[in-house]
Amino acid sequence: ASSLARIMDFWSMEMSNLSWACAPRGFADAPLLSAIASQSRAKLPYFRAQDLSNLVWSFASLAVEHPPLLAAIAAAALRNLTVYDTQAMTSIAWALDVMRDEAALDGYLDAAFAHFAETATPTPRTSGMSWVELGSAALARPTLPGAPVLAARFGDELGRPVLALLKSLASPASHAEPGQNHGAAFRMLADYAPRHRVPHLGLPFTRRALANLGVALHQPSSAGEYPSAELREECWLVGIW
Repeated sequence: ASSLARIMDFWSMEMSNLSWACAPRGFADAPLLSAIASQSRAKLPYFRAQDLSNLVWSFASLAVEHPPLLAAIAAAALRNLTVYDTQAMTSIAWALDVMRDEAALDGYLDAAFAHFAETATPTPRTSGMSWVELGSAALARPTLPGAPVLAARFGDELGRPVLALLKSLASPASHAEPGQNHGAAFRMLADYAPRHRVPHLGLPFTRRALANLGVALHQPSSAGEYPSAELREECWLVGIW
C-alpha cells in the first residue's frame, strides 16, 4: 500500500526493482502493477537496459497482460538496442515471446539478431543461455532477416561442440567397456554445461540434435506452425526453450 501511494515519485530503477520483487513471489497485485505500468510508460526514456529487461521479465513471469506497456517497451528496446548487453537483449525477447506479442517480437528480433551476432562473444563471457535463447529464436524463425547468420554463429559457438559431446555419449568409441566410456562422456558433458553456462539447449536445437543422432521425430505439416504457440508457452514455463 505504501509503494502504491508513493509510486509517482519512483525512479525507473525503483519501479523495475519493485516489479522484480513481485515476480518470484507470484504477487500479481492488479492495482500495484497497473500503477507500475502507467508510471513506467511515462518514464521509459530514463530506463537503463537492465531496468527495462527486469520490468518486462517481471510482467511476463506474472502473466500480466498490459499491451500498451509491452508495445512501449518493444519500441524503447528497438531505439536503444545498440547499447544493450546480450542478457538484456535476450530477456526482452523472452518476455515478448511469453506474452505472445508476435508483431512486436518479430520487429524486435529483426534488429536483435544482427546486433547479437555482431556483439556476442564466445562462452562463457556471453553466457551459453543467451546464445541458446536467441539462437533458438533464429532457428525457429529462419525467414527473419539476420536469422541465418545468427543460426550459423550459434552452430559454431554451441551447436557443433554440444552435438559432438552428445554423439560421444550416445556412441562410445569402444564397446568393450561401455560403462567406462559412457562415464567419460558424461563427465565431459557435465564439465562443459556449467563452464559454458548452458542449463539447457532449447527446443529447436534439441529437436535437430535428436534427429542428427537418428531419433525419429514427428514432422509437422508444412501448413502448421512449429513450434506452436502452445508448445512455446509450455517450454517457457518449464525453462527449456
